[in-house]
Amino acid sequence: MIRNTVVNTMNTHFSYFRLCFIAWLLLLSAHPLLAQQQERNLTGYIEDAYMKVGLRNCELTLMTMDSIVIECTPKMQVYGPSEKQLTTTYTIQVKLRPGQYLVRASKAGYEDCWTSFFVPEDLGDATLGIPTLQLKRGAKMRDLGEAVVRATRIKVKMRGDTLVYDATAFDMPDGSMLTHLIEQLPGAEMNKNGEIFIRGRKIDELTLGARSLFGGKKEVLLDNLPYYTIKELKVFERMSLQAALADDSIAPKQYVMDVCLKDEFTTGYVVNSDFAGGTHERYLTKLFGFMLSETMTWGAYANVNNINDNTNGMSEQWVKNNKFIWQNADIPAKRQAAGISFNYQSKKRDESGHPLVGNDTEFIFDRYDEVNDATAYHEVFLPSLLTNYSRSRSHDNLKNYFLYLKEKFHYLPWSLETSFQLNYEDSQAHGLFTSKQWDDAKETLSQQDAYLLQGKKYGLQHAHIGWYIKQVKGLSFKFDSHAMHHEEVSFSQRSTQREATRDYRHEYEKSYTTDYRIEPTVTYQFFPFKQYATLTGHYKLSGYKSNERLYVLSELDGWKQEDSVKLNLLPSNHELLRTFDDRNSLFSNRREQEAGLNLNMQSVLARNVIATLL
Repeated sequence: MIRNTVVNTMNTHFSYFRLCFIAWLLLLSAHPLLAQQQERNLTGYIEDAYMKVGLRNCELTLMTMDSIVIECTPKMQVYGPSEKQLTTTYTIQVKLRPGQYLVRASKAGYEDCWTSFFVPEDLGDATLGIPTLQLKRGAKMRDLGEAVVRATRIKVKMRGDTLVYDATAFDMPDGSMLTHLIEQLPGAEMNKNGEIFIRGRKIDELTLGARSLFGGKKEVLLDNLPYYTIKELKVFERMSLQAALADDSIAPKQYVMDVCLKDEFTTGYVVNSDFAGGTHERYLTKLFGFMLSETMTWGAYANVNNINDNTNGMSEQWVKNNKFIWQNADIPAKRQAAGISFNYQSKKRDESGHPLVGNDTEFIFDRYDEVNDATAYHEVFLPSLLTNYSRSRSHDNLKNYFLYLKEKFHYLPWSLETSFQLNYEDSQAHGLFTSKQWDDAKETLSQQDAYLLQGKKYGLQHAHIGWYIKQVKGLSFKFDSHAMHHEEVSFSQRSTQREATRDYRHEYEKSYTTDYRIEPTVTYQFFPFKQYATLTGHYKLSGYKSNERLYVLSELDGWKQEDSVKLNLLPSNHELLRTFDDRNSLFSNRREQEAGLNLNMQSVLARNVIATLL
């Protein structure tokens, strides 16, 4: 009889171990996303701690362990034959992840009662019972004189799987912008580069009313959106646009902060301006504004100054005044710049929150005139007891023009995206350089240089087409290209005298360079034998062509130093060919082709784990 009991006990332990092992295998094979939020059914009782009877008009609050409120609507039931035999029950239906939580019961005249409970992973559809909340009566209060009571708003709470900050609960000084509000958020940090972190995790995208503006540049909203227009800030995870186009549900999620405006500011405009003046005819005028409608956003900026301010209102921090051209304080650069931005996002959106149709267009014009003067004096004491002196002076005048057009478009029903950028630059420069060197006895070296430079650069900075073909799941096509052309013309005159020897050169150089790249790519993703496989085929054609032709004009009769020929004067084509310097001219023509086929395989479970960790 004793032996049978021992055997039965061992069999029971073995069966229990086998069941645990099978459950462990099932957990390994389960998708990590199963541990996400699920609908939970919670129930419990509320009663008076002394009388052990139910109470009416109670309030329940559900929280995380760090006291973040979770939005829910408890259902209270109070029943019984009399007030002395009441029973109070409650039920809560809310989405929760497995873990530890708090619930608080409160009632006028009673102290708050707290209890914690744990939601297990294997709860499933079962109802979870919460320990009974027993409220104790509070101390009796005596009426005092009249007082003014102001309610305190909850600053942060959980709404499903979204962290919500109530902007109206923060007391901010007048003139505060979005960046000042984020610095006050509990659990939020922002570094000097404008990167935002919530509970240590970096915000990948900052949106306004679920819309990505100004090419996703966070600095524009941070520095230009007034605090008083903001209703709340939502922080949540969502699928990236690239993953939505590719229909890749297991791709790493983006961490997004969405700025929700108050109703009266959801459509309208915001304008910021800076005006300044100073001594020595210094001036600064900067304007920035954007206008919102239900589907469109217009933005514009202008910057006119002569204090070396080179900031761009649509691509960086507007108040950042430390981006200089040459940092010349005596003769600062003059700048005239302007730009416009247009954004369209359709009202209809996909499950991940991205608009079905989206478009971003940006046009920038920039011009700056720059003058640089420099004087240097050197004195060198030589071992021969002679002293060597040198003095140099340079004057440079530069003018630059810059234009670019950027376009980005996507159409989710076709899983299609396109983008391109066109650039045009025009630059002019001229300058003069003089230097002398002498010792105690005599002048040893004298040099004088003058130059004139003109250049243009234009072309397609980049172009991209991406098409994720829905008819064949996992198949996508991408096409990238680049083509730029650069032309440059330069004149120079150099006179060098070393003791009794004099050298004079008058040169003319004409050059151009062209580079291009064409790169189509085809990708196919499939899942053989529970593996995640990517087959990629690509072809790349690139080339670079340059031609630098040097002409020494001082070899012609009548073009010597004593003839005082104008710097940018050219002879006839026939005479110009006679001065061609083939030894110092360069020609280059390079063309490359590359093709490849790549297969990458990864276990589905490992990819899911990586996506969850990210």
